[in-house]
Amino acid sequence: ASVITAVTGKFPIPTIWAEPDFVITKGQSVTIWCLGNLEAQEYYLYKGENSEPWKTQILFKAGNKIKFSIPYMTEYHAGQYHCYYYSPA
Repeated sequence: ASVITAVTGKFPIPTIWAEPDFVITKGQSVTIWCLGNLEAQEYYLYKGENSEPWKTQILFKAGNKIKFSIPYMTEYHAGQYHCYYYSPA
């Protein structure tokens, strides 16, 4: 039997934050930022415990930061978010 080993520790855990704040008034816009790694090419934003990404951003040029915009906040958008990134390296 083959053993598949995942190498960890090489890339930082992504940082996530919201602007203007994590508490948003209904109808207001919000930007969710994800800070990953300079070699990252794909960023995934998950909402709650969903197994599928809520939003995906693929970069043409690798970069360490991406933004996800919500132009109009509703009850549907409220919740906990998680950010992940993918690097070919």
